[in-house]
Amino acid sequence: MNSTVVRIRRATKEDASRISELAQAVALKFIVDEFHGRGRAFYLKQLAPEAIAKRLADDDFRFLVAEHGDALVGVAAMQGHWHLYHLFVAKGYQRGGVARQLWKILREEALGAGPLRSFKANVPRYAIGAYTRLGFTPDGEFRDERGVRFQPMTCPAKRLAAGAKT
Repeated sequence: MNSTVVRIRRATKEDASRISELAQAVALKFIVDEFHGRGRAFYLKQLAPEAIAKRLADDDFRFLVAEHGDALVGVAAMQGHWHLYHLFVAKGYQRGGVARQLWKILREEALGAGPLRSFKANVPRYAIGAYTRLGFTPDGEFRDERGVRFQPMTCPAKRLAAGAKT
């Protein structure tokens, strides 16, 4: 765990390759080993620079990146105002509050942008504990779609009291 202070900023199209590199590294280390044959290739293709760049250009997505010095150590993306689409944190920064900081900003932006509805995420087995600590709970059975295995999770849309941890 690394509790170093990181700088969080809005991602730009110039970040696509770095975001892809981080996301694929985390996926290869912790996520895709349990996927069925074609699921691994499908999932990694969704994290390719071209796919990331396409989402960065899409007004329906909001991306944030976390940096420590020149290193990209975290990325999060919200689709619409309700689907936490990406949340990746570099290995040495996991459990250091980076995911929580990224999620808090995206959540607050979403809560201020439209009607309240529950947040959703499709969470790989490795990250279920992290998402649980962010306030998500399982929403149905573990699923396998296109060989990609995930737990649908939901988080109530509510504003937190000042000083709350989530």
